[in-house]
Amino acid sequence: MKRIMLTFAFMLSDCVPEGIPGADRDILSGNEYADTTAGFLQNVDPAYPRPGVTYATADYLYGVQIEYFAADGTSYLWFRGNTKPLRVEWKVQGSSFNPDLCFKYGANTRDAVTGTRGGSWQCGRLRNGAENVVSFIEGDPFGLSKGKQLATDLRRCELPPPMKLMTRAFKCL
Repeated sequence: MKRIMLTFAFMLSDCVPEGIPGADRDILSGNEYADTTAGFLQNVDPAYPRPGVTYATADYLYGVQIEYFAADGTSYLWFRGNTKPLRVEWKVQGSSFNPDLCFKYGANTRDAVTGTRGGSWQCGRLRNGAENVVSFIEGDPFGLSKGKQLATDLRRCELPPPMKLMTRAFKCL
């Protein structure tokens, strides 16, 4: 039993990210790390996705992505390499206990990582998407909903200003 406990403790020690800054700060200013968790990961915004909010998500496959969620069920995705934001339909469906977040990309699009073509609804657990949120900001500060040329390139492992990292769990390759 003692051996099992030591093995488990050793496994958990690898889950703690390195270089954690000191004291927590005010989350509303964009300078605090989330104080609620979902499993071992930080949950930056427990109400994700909220209409009228721009989110930064990050994971090992896609890097950083920026997405504005509009109240009309449309979102606007800024993915590195794109010169304009991608217009997407979104909805939350299923049980309130374990809902799905669904996206419908245009038929003329394809996923840069998986190669999956757009045109039909693609759903995944909302919780999984929420765990990838590393920052959020009220409104549409990048003008994504206007669909115009983006002023700058999005980098794989950097948040564009004025967004600030709000989680200790973010690591990028």
